[in-house]
Amino acid sequence: MAEFHEIGSSQFTDVTPTGEEKIQISASQRTTLQNIANLAPEKGVKQVVVTNFQTNTWKLSDGGNVSFSTDIKVGEIVTFKSAQDAVKGPGVGLFGYAIKHNSLMVSYVGMTTSNKVNGIPTIYTYKSAGAYATAWQQLPDASVKTVEITDFAIPGLNITKDGESFLFYANDASNIPNSNHGATSFVGVAIASPIFITGDQRLLYYMMVDTASGMFYTGRANLEDDTVAWNTTLVTRLGKAVQVTAFTEAALGALLYSYKPGDFIPFYTSSVTASEVNQFPESGIFNGFISMGSNEGDYFQIFAFKSGSTKAYLGACIGSTTQWTALEGGGAQTVKKLPGLDVELNESTGVIPYTSIELTQLQPGVTLMLCFEIADADGRFSPSGNVVVYYDLPPVNNSWKTIAGFFDNATGSNGSINVRRRAAGVFDFQCTSGLLEGYPGLQVYLKHIFVLG
Repeated sequence: MAEFHEIGSSQFTDVTPTGEEKIQISASQRTTLQNIANLAPEKGVKQVVVTNFQTNTWKLSDGGNVSFSTDIKVGEIVTFKSAQDAVKGPGVGLFGYAIKHNSLMVSYVGMTTSNKVNGIPTIYTYKSAGAYATAWQQLPDASVKTVEITDFAIPGLNITKDGESFLFYANDASNIPNSNHGATSFVGVAIASPIFITGDQRLLYYMMVDTASGMFYTGRANLEDDTVAWNTTLVTRLGKAVQVTAFTEAALGALLYSYKPGDFIPFYTSSVTASEVNQFPESGIFNGFISMGSNEGDYFQIFAFKSGSTKAYLGACIGSTTQWTALEGGGAQTVKKLPGLDVELNESTGVIPYTSIELTQLQPGVTLMLCFEIADADGRFSPSGNVVVYYDLPPVNNSWKTIAGFFDNATGSNGSINVRRRAAGVFDFQCTSGLLEGYPGLQVYLKHIFVLG
């Protein structure tokens, strides 16, 4: 029978084991040291290279193959590296670790491989679960990033979540707005679709100004087919209001010399006593809008509200005289403003519908004031600026009525704006002269509808 001694006893000498030494583990069982050693993992924690995060496609770092489904146990941790162009990655190279939750799901935690002097480390997290995979989360959250765009159709932004936004700048970029007023430098914000990731809607929206004149532009890029479309609808100037002291050519021209025909300019006044000199419609305080006509400053159209009352006036200023038309109808009345349309009425000679629930509540005979903007950058048409048309509401299903006309100086032809009340809440508009290919210039817009009663 074997004798037992303390491990530090002089009875023992140190030897190098071969692995074949046998030890007893029960009353009837024994094993070798080598068998015990075989219980440990062969190579410790596996080191892999991730090439596709969504499908968990890996390679061993030494180039060997590894199967996520069969070679990695549930709960096992591996270290990983990934390149910038890894499929469904965050767009930067990473190193970190991954934990297998089940046969489908893996959680990744990685740090950027780039180095910065005194920089804050950036950590990315991601859960891969097939169709239920999450978006990449960046820690600390970089909030809104500032990027450079060199091509608005192919901006090259790394969009990792729905509605993600970027501040951007662009100098001599490709695919800028055609109507850019000569500007080539822009700053603005780009916002991804609210379902960019979850709905696979690869749309990016631009809002920007040019650095030459501060003009405002909006557009939308489709990142699926690398195209961008810019909004050509005119943006009126509704900025800081001007204070008017007199409704005469000299007074208004001095205030509005920097504006252009078709601009809407808000105004206000102090308390003024009406006189022939100031051409106020009556004594009091007013606010409203002024629009320049086409004669470069000697013609102004005015929509004025008297403070503290329901009175409103339309004015036409030519030279030193303003002709006013009261909109009160002999007593106090409420003027209701309806929105216009954001499409060109004369984009073609087809029918453009206008729908409003407000119109269904009106009886035939109610007077409407239709406010049109006729924008003409090339000086080929007349009139140009803003056109106001009074329109007595007809019964439903009436025939077409011509309410305004214009003359094309370039082609020597007449055009007109027609309208009909097709249903209780529906107007149809139609221009008899549409835009011609190769002859840009005239654009007709319905800006507002005022219900006068």
